[in-house]
Amino acid sequence: MASWRTNELGEKEKTKIVHKTLPYIFYPLIVMYTALSAGHYLTLEPEESAIMLPLASFTVLALILLTLCHRKGLITLNLVYPVSVGVFFLVAFNSLTHLYLSEQDHQSTNVAFIIIATGTFLLSLAWWLLTVIVVLVAWLVIALSIDQAFNWVHYGYMILLSLILSYAAFETRRRSITSELQATRKAQESSELAEAFAQQLSNLERVLPMCAWCKKIQTEDQSWQSLEYFVSSQNETGFTHGICDSCEKTLEK
Repeated sequence: MASWRTNELGEKEKTKIVHKTLPYIFYPLIVMYTALSAGHYLTLEPEESAIMLPLASFTVLALILLTLCHRKGLITLNLVYPVSVGVFFLVAFNSLTHLYLSEQDHQSTNVAFIIIATGTFLLSLAWWLLTVIVVLVAWLVIALSIDQAFNWVHYGYMILLSLILSYAAFETRRRSITSELQATRKAQESSELAEAFAQQLSNLERVLPMCAWCKKIQTEDQSWQSLEYFVSSQNETGFTHGICDSCEKTLEK
């Protein structure tokens, strides 16, 4: 399937799309983690707040720095996916740390949200797989370390369904963008062909000064070129020589 190939149509264009939409993931996360910083301070136990508050504050500062780098053009196309996946890992680290500290299995919901979000944002299969695998493995390790009863049936199914939904969103978005890029490229090719054909017609429709004896064509720089060379230089038309019936009869005499 073309969508599984690394050299498929429009990979560079898709990276540009992700690059342009980076601020739309930075801004909401800045607001969210600013609110979470206050929430951690007000609602968590002192032991948990002592870790989660600095972590949330660091996340806000990191996102602000990335936003400034994006505005200044420092995040190039080669850095788009590393930066995007790094942001997802930072968000996942916040949620997984909270899960580890609180030992409350319902914190797994945040992990499910992160997995789904990767499918709605990333457009590279390799980077999507890397992100969901790392997040999933980290969640499993922390969940297995929790001593108290963990609702594996409920949250295991939730994570599984989030993986399915994430891939469905990922593949749907990739196919949609690929179709749009193909349509755009075909339209561009058709436009280029039409322009080339119009140029050829323009070259053929003008009045050409020709020598009445040797049939050479006078060019715009006032030089004279053979008919064959002139036509070939204006388009891709070539010549092959033969002899007409009248000339053949003349030569036989």
